[in-house]
Amino acid sequence: IEYRLDGAWLILARVVTNESGAFTLEWRPPPGNVTVRASWPGTAEYEGAVSPVVRLTVARRSVSLTLMASKLELIEGEAVVISGRLEPPLAGVELTIEYRLDGAWLVLARVVTNESGAFALEWRPPPGNVTVRASWPGNDRYRGASAELVLRVARGAVEYELGEGVRVEVSPAVRVRGEFR
Repeated sequence: IEYRLDGAWLILARVVTNESGAFTLEWRPPPGNVTVRASWPGTAEYEGAVSPVVRLTVARRSVSLTLMASKLELIEGEAVVISGRLEPPLAGVELTIEYRLDGAWLVLARVVTNESGAFALEWRPPPGNVTVRASWPGNDRYRGASAELVLRVARGAVEYELGEGVRVEVSPAVRVRGEFR
């Protein structure tokens, strides 16, 4: 049994037929356009033969990427752990972690999955609604995958001195009204 994937014919296996001339072979072909054929060199009594080719289109396997955060709502300056996992678990895969805050995507980090297909990193995001994306372009056996989540990062409290002995702490949830006389 021979196969071709981008080039020359390669021997896949040598098989033996049963009494009726049939055989069975199990094989996991690589992704891509694969052509398969059977050939027999013949004997002194019988001429050799080559079967018609069979064309297979083998798709890359799907991968699921899960992205999580230790918390989705933070105050400016707080740290968050961004973690995730590839399923099936693929070890040694480099993923790109990016974030967007009202504009273009910026690369935050490149992380490598462990033996369980998992990764994690700690980060102190800027204030605002921050979209975080993890992505992997895939490889010759697996399709790429990406996942996103949104962090809501409130500005931290700011303290103002309005006059001698008068201080006001302002946070996003506080409104100050007053009158000077």
